[in-house]
Amino acid sequence: MTSLLIASLVLAAPAPITEVTVFTDQARVVRSAEFRVSGVRTVELAILPDLADVASIRVEASGAEVRKVDIERLAPEKLSTEETRAILE
Repeated sequence: MTSLLIASLVLAAPAPITEVTVFTDQARVVRSAEFRVSGVRTVELAILPDLADVASIRVEASGAEVRKVDIERLAPEKLSTEETRAILE
């Protein structure tokens, strides 16, 4: 069974790939999302490929404090039809 990763920081924020650096044995992929928040908020970021190295995931904020980052593996049957379509497009 294939699982997907979701970085969960509830605002939904698309995070398209904005930079890729390819090395001989790996790649560095940067995704960026921009949104305005006030107070304490949870932000749900884009679903990542199953092969993403969980230990390499970083979340940065400008003008805000990131207090916690949770990474959750999701089974495909847990995704809604809209989420599944967005991943496949």
